[in-house]
Amino acid sequence: MTLARRTVLRMFGSAPLAAKIAADAEIARLSGARVSGLVDNWAPGAASGGAPIGDFSNEMSYEERVNKARGWIHVTGIPDILLKKIQHDCVRVTALDPDIAAKRSWSMAVKIITQRERNIQHAIASYTEDHDYYGVRRAMKKLLGFEWPF
Repeated sequence: MTLARRTVLRMFGSAPLAAKIAADAEIARLSGARVSGLVDNWAPGAASGGAPIGDFSNEMSYEERVNKARGWIHVTGIPDILLKKIQHDCVRVTALDPDIAAKRSWSMAVKIITQRERNIQHAIASYTEDHDYYGVRRAMKKLLGFEWPF
């Protein structure tokens, strides 16, 4: 006697959970989102990197401009236009963090909303916090007393 998959799952009482898992997998497949959480150095909403293109007539280095902009944001807060740009850039969620993907009781919509909010928080932190290359170089100079050549 062969039992169908649903019959076996009904006997264990896990048919609703299996249906939800199948639905989440189908939603993830159709939306193109990676739910494994294995992101390969991908930072959604982060800046593309490199020096901005603009007026090079002033003698201020890129590092100084970044530090002044970061200081201005600390004093005045994030401008609305920048916040709208960050929100627009973070609308599409292409990967879920492992802790969000592991939540079985959450629907895929809740997972995507939570990941979107987290992406926005990370993007805002990239504008306000000093965890970049220049911050590390300043810390090394302060600790060592001289500029490290690399």
